[in-house]
Amino acid sequence: MAKVTETRVKISLTDAMSGPLRKIEGEATATSKAVTNLSSSLKNYASIGAQMAAGAFGFSALSDSIGQLVSSGLQFNKAMETNAVGMAGILTSMTTINGKNMEWNQALKASQGIIKGLNEDALKTAATSEELVGTFRALLGPGLGAGMKIDEIQKLTTTGVNAVKSLGLSGPQLIQELRDLVQGGITPASSTLATALGLTDADIKAAKASSEGLFNFLMERLKGFERAAQETPKTIAGMEDQLKEGFSKAMSIAVKPVQEKYKELMQQTSGLLFTDNLGINEDLTNKLQAAGQHVAN
Repeated sequence: MAKVTETRVKISLTDAMSGPLRKIEGEATATSKAVTNLSSSLKNYASIGAQMAAGAFGFSALSDSIGQLVSSGLQFNKAMETNAVGMAGILTSMTTINGKNMEWNQALKASQGIIKGLNEDALKTAATSEELVGTFRALLGPGLGAGMKIDEIQKLTTTGVNAVKSLGLSGPQLIQELRDLVQGGITPASSTLATALGLTDADIKAAKASSEGLFNFLMERLKGFERAAQETPKTIAGMEDQLKEGFSKAMSIAVKPVQEKYKELMQQTSGLLFTDNLGINEDLTNKLQAAGQHVAN
């Protein structure tokens, strides 16, 4: 019975997606043609305005269709891409290999690997990828400064986020609660997890200076939340988060080819509008001005 239900769900999702996906494909093709025509017809004053409008309309329609169908998948990919760049910046600034700062490509590759691991953790727990990745990025600098290794920060992030969520907290509080554990600043009013664990700033400072280290100290204190992390996904709120995470992840894979095509179209248009140093293309503006004068006359 379960397999029959699963098959019906898959068929329903496929049927629901087929029409919009065909629409997206058509709009992507139309937008691509508009951009190409714009590039090749700048000297034809009468057609410039029409081609610009077609290009703008194509991008708008394409963006709307993507947003309506796969908003969660698109937002997921955008968030992961942005976080990877931000994390790479922190890694190049704060980590070294053989006495030298990590190169950008190395840092970006490392960031993407970390995000992949956090995505996998999200599917196994009640925490979402956005929560884990966002919190990890916020803890990366303070964690490295406290002497933690990258994999330790990742483990603390996953355990800590699930611990905070089991207390009924979410959103910006996830970062605040765990940042207090790593760098101090614990107050009863804003540090619910630390207060529940009976921790103070003095405890955090002592742990950093101890041979045990801050990571081992915190993981030992958070040990009691391991069972809570296992049980939270069984609650209604936990199941909702897991389903949301699974759907977002699945749609992020489905939308990837369309997203790459969208980026390619934006890069083509950017090449027409801007110079290499990101100034407005004067040749284009002169021709547009001439086109406007032509229409006015």
